[in-house]
Amino acid sequence: MVTLDQLQVLSTLRKAGSFDAAARQLYRAQSAVSYAIKSLEQGLGLQLLDRSGYRARLTPAGEAILKKAEAVLDEARALEYLAQELREGAEPQLNLLVNGILVGRAGRDLVPMLADLVPKRFPTQVNLRVELLEGMVEAVQDIRPELILSPLGLFTIPPEYEHDVVGNLTMLSVVAASHPLARIPPPVPLTEVRKHIHLVIRSRSEEARMPVDPGEIGAETIWNFPDFLTRLEGLRAGLGFAWMPSHLVENDLRRGRLVPLLMDRDSMNVREVALIYRQRPPLGPTGRFLLDEFRSHKQFLPPLPDDIRRMYTRVAS
Repeated sequence: MVTLDQLQVLSTLRKAGSFDAAARQLYRAQSAVSYAIKSLEQGLGLQLLDRSGYRARLTPAGEAILKKAEAVLDEARALEYLAQELREGAEPQLNLLVNGILVGRAGRDLVPMLADLVPKRFPTQVNLRVELLEGMVEAVQDIRPELILSPLGLFTIPPEYEHDVVGNLTMLSVVAASHPLARIPPPVPLTEVRKHIHLVIRSRSEEARMPVDPGEIGAETIWNFPDFLTRLEGLRAGLGFAWMPSHLVENDLRRGRLVPLLMDRDSMNVREVALIYRQRPPLGPTGRFLLDEFRSHKQFLPPLPDDIRRMYTRVAS
């Protein structure tokens, strides 16, 4: 039977260059080193050393076995390191739940923080999950994620969690430049808006209808969409109007592909975005590192750009 000790002796022998030097490095008798190599050869049924010369040299088979042995030894050391980290409290996995309303913006800001984890070599599997509407509620209940990134007010935060506000999410009412509503001088009366198709995000469950839009306006026709990126394509195609996260429509607004839908009610809605973190049981080293990264990040979600804000304040002034 091949043992890690035998592989370690083979590796040391190659690096030391002789049985005598290997014995000194391993603090063993030379005979013990010779016995370990002989036992390894017998266990493998291969001659690993050519002993015909003044110094024993690895045979081609020995070279191949040594290459694999080094990989096995590296894995063994990694296993010992993992066990030590887990004994010291490192979490085997970390669940990070992100509200799908932050798609796009969250990725740009979140990925650099996750990249900072790599050099730390935490022995933690990071599971990034994106959900919408009641999917957020179900995920919080089912997996009890260590960290949650979401606008506040969209679901009830369990008592074992605390939160830090990390930015703001601005929802803007928009419509395609080619849509009939775009040709009506602002402010557009709600009575006129209600005649057109309202593109909304709906939950999968009819029993748990949870509109993401800032408020229902009683449109005569509603089309349901599963996510924000699909709804954005519907907006661009001129299917109807909707409220969208500002970070998804800023470029379309600048290019004139979409235009503000300025109504005789609020066309802009702002929600605080929070990093929600589990207090009981407490976060492990990986979770604490990410929490500190968020706290040191001056502004996770930047404010609405001035040029976009002016588009939505023009009528009010």
